[in-house]
Amino acid sequence: REKLDGFWLTWPLQIPLSWTIPDDYEGVDHIARISPVPVMVIHSVRDGLIPFPHGLRLYEAADEPKTLMRTDTGHGGTFVLPEFKEGLLEFMEGNDDLPRKPR
Repeated sequence: REKLDGFWLTWPLQIPLSWTIPDDYEGVDHIARISPVPVMVIHSVRDGLIPFPHGLRLYEAADEPKTLMRTDTGHGGTFVLPEFKEGLLEFMEGNDDLPRKPR
């Protein structure tokens, strides 16, 4: 919905198209139910597709244990960074003894 707001040509389409985009899949509304399974939110401050505040809100809505990995790449660029691989492995190893099923 935010993307429709970003370009003047799509402004007339905002309301009709917003009816086709359900709110049922908002991660921020559901992430707390994952607990006590560890959650890792990975988001770039320069993501041009999904603004960084979305990832931050998702992280803040999650219950512990949780980890936030901030990167500085475009959308999808994080996955080629060596720091991503290292951070992901560290997260997995550090949470090896925690539950794997949500409540």
